Amino acid sequence: MEYIVIEGVDNCGKSTIIKELNKRLFSNSIQTVLLMEEPNKTLLDGKLRDIILNKEMDCFTRELLFIAERNENLINNVKLYKGIDAIIISDRNYMSQMVYCGERNFNMVTELNMHFFKDYKPDITFIINVGLETLYNRAIDSIDSNLLDSIDKKVIQERIDDYQRVGQMLQNEYDHTIFNVNGNKSIESIVTDILTDLYISGILE
Repeated sequence: MEYIVIEGVDNCGKSTIIKELNKRLFSNSIQTVLLMEEPNKTLLDGKLRDIILNKEMDCFTRELLFIAERNENLINNVKLYKGIDAIIISDRNYMSQMVYCGERNFNMVTELNMHFFKDYKPDITFIINVGLETLYNRAIDSIDSNLLDSIDKKVIQERIDDYQRVGQMLQNEYDHTIFNVNGNKSIESIVTDILTDLYISGILE
């Protein structure tokens, strides 16, 4: 089993890239492919996802629920497929939680994830990098007009920078394999770049 994670700032195109990657793998007769996402829409009928994303609660409680949901997700997917000739592609993982949890919770979130999920480390993680202006324009196009004032370029840039910071930390301190992908290209070119890296890294043969 190979465990691949696609990461990146909101509106970087992860979902579209994963769909195209899945299609290309299938057309090339690659092993069984299982698609995952975080938070999972099907786990516990989506109830936990709804609570995490939509209910008012203390931020510390929310971070712990993210970890609990991730544990169930990994047990029901990654653990189940261990030892099987298959590929799992996940839309996000604990890297996103580290990026979005805030400075107050960062150390706690990092330590808990690295402790509980050390046996579920991705074989490779791709960070989709898209320019600030593109992300900003996509956010404007996707959000309700009443919430446009909530879109802040400074916050988006901080998220871009945080992904690089967390990626470097995971590489240097926790031996993760992380590739940066130019997300400003066409979807077809992005997926071709990912496939090339998967072959170079030995994930695909």
